[in-house]
Amino acid sequence: MPPCSKQEIRSKLRSLPGWRSGKSHLSKTFTFSGFSECIAFVDLIAQRATAVDHHPDIDIRFAKATLRLSTHDEGGVTGKDFLLAADIDDVYAGFSQHLPGGSRPIG
Repeated sequence: MPPCSKQEIRSKLRSLPGWRSGKSHLSKTFTFSGFSECIAFVDLIAQRATAVDHHPDIDIRFAKATLRLSTHDEGGVTGKDFLLAADIDDVYAGFSQHLPGGSRPIG
């Protein structure tokens, strides 16, 4: 899958609120009520990413997780990254069902 053009990236980002483009990646920071919730979210993302064999770079800072997506084999952002970004947003939107006590992510 070839890298997307800058115009394609701008166009596709319109349907992914909060995601930003960098030089050769997409990124978004997700905020939670605490460390345990953040780690639980990252674990779910790891499972999804492994299932599609496309893994984000993840930076965890207590109750925040920043995910960076890039198709390293192609040297930039491809359709795979947009599909994973949408899947990550879906996980985040439904994340409260996975948290003990029904707590919710902060977003």
